[in-house]
Amino acid sequence: MLLTLAWRNIWRNKTRSIILILSVITGIWAGSMLTGVMNGMYGQRQEDAIKDEISSIQIHEKEFKADHDPRFIIPNGSEVLNKIRVLKEAKAVSGRIIAPGMILTAGSSAGVKINGIQPQDEAGTRGLNNKIVLGEYFVSDKHNQVLIGQKLADKMKVKENSRVVLTFEDLQNNVVSASFKIIGTFKTNNPNYDEANLYVRKQDLSELLGIGDNIHEIAILLSNKESIDKVQKQLKSEYPALTIENWREVAPDISLMIDMGAGSSKIIMIIILFALAFGIINTMLMAMLERKYEIGMMLALGMNKVRLFSLIVLETILLVMTGVPFGLLLSYSAIKFFAKHGINLGYYGKGLESFGMSHIIRPHVSMSQYAEILVLVFITAVIASLFPARKAVKIDPAESIKT
Repeated sequence: MLLTLAWRNIWRNKTRSIILILSVITGIWAGSMLTGVMNGMYGQRQEDAIKDEISSIQIHEKEFKADHDPRFIIPNGSEVLNKIRVLKEAKAVSGRIIAPGMILTAGSSAGVKINGIQPQDEAGTRGLNNKIVLGEYFVSDKHNQVLIGQKLADKMKVKENSRVVLTFEDLQNNVVSASFKIIGTFKTNNPNYDEANLYVRKQDLSELLGIGDNIHEIAILLSNKESIDKVQKQLKSEYPALTIENWREVAPDISLMIDMGAGSSKIIMIIILFALAFGIINTMLMAMLERKYEIGMMLALGMNKVRLFSLIVLETILLVMTGVPFGLLLSYSAIKFFAKHGINLGYYGKGLESFGMSHIIRPHVSMSQYAEILVLVFITAVIASLFPARKAVKIDPAESIKT
């Protein structure tokens, strides 16, 4: 009975009710789109960080990360590497040699991280072979070949087939310099990474460092990111003497940025609903004023104040929740469209690139986030209904009937 009465009451002023429903639809759409864009931006940054830069898990000798001294090799690194390769969760595994050093040309120099890699392994963990924009990947057995980032190439004013000198310290802390030929340039979504890293064959760097078959770093790309914690825990128990970190621990700045993005989207959604709540309160108060005589009559005829309070709350909830399915449907359709075609933020491309983000954003919203939005809208409706309902039960029947 109360539900039927509430449903009829909200349609007594159709124009006002439709305007409020449209406000709810717009609020849900705006909040969902902003959430989707945030998810797309920071989700893409996370994927790029894992696939292009860090991998899911990295393993080092405990002292290595302090100053990247070439002496701090992984004990029995080749054996550890081969054991990790057979993990069922591992999609790809790389063993690397790392040497901080300098790249020099006739006219310029820059500090870089020199990565000694096995080309076939790095194609799996970083997809480096698919990021070549000029030249070629490591396809021959020629010595002293180097791949550099496109931004570094532009900064150094070098190109394919140019000669550069790499300088670094060997195992005995002697300064070593060697000439390398640029065979190609690569480009990721993070120009800062491209500027700071270059790649050579592991064998070439190993000979110059005097490090033999040893390695400084093992990178593991997992098939499923949900298994990162499980695999990390397993490896820590097997190799307690090594530093075993997941991508969040390797790059806490990226992790913090992603967490802040997720938190920001929730705050924005709450602000939108907070503004919507005032619209709901205003609409329902106007309805109370219009129905003041009617409410007074109901109270005079013996209607329980609890039932009246419940009626106003129910009217508000029904009015707001009527717009929810349409808002969610509009949001889902818009997000699906832009997920396929992308949102081009080319005007802000340079700014986004400085954070390692692509200017093409593909928004997405999970089912759990849609559920959160639904719950938040319902809570907003309940809270917004309390003030008008309280006003309604305080109406003096005698005074309202006189007017």
